[in-house]
Amino acid sequence: MLDKVSEPSIISSMRDRRQHLSHFLRTARERKGLTLRAVEQATEVSNAYLSQLESGKIKQPSPIVLHKLSQLYGISYADAMRFAGYPLPNEDIREECSDPLDLDHDGTAVQ
Repeated sequence: MLDKVSEPSIISSMRDRRQHLSHFLRTARERKGLTLRAVEQATEVSNAYLSQLESGKIKQPSPIVLHKLSQLYGISYADAMRFAGYPLPNEDIREECSDPLDLDHDGTAVQ
């Protein structure tokens, strides 16, 4: 259970991460020189939704939307997922295992 001191810092951290996601996505789109309408045409994600995402009104877009945007913008899907607050499997453990069958169902190395 969270104590009263750590709870506000966790909530603040979650807000910061979401603000970073909106900035991350807006910056990536602008660097590609794309308008929201161009992104809409390329990804089939409405420009209204994209605008809300970039303004931070959309709190946690779906992984599918993040994947489409990551591909179009040429950015890391894993970074987008992290900024959106999605948990990712431990990539270090996966890299250490030469055979994916050496991983347990939760991504940890089988002993």
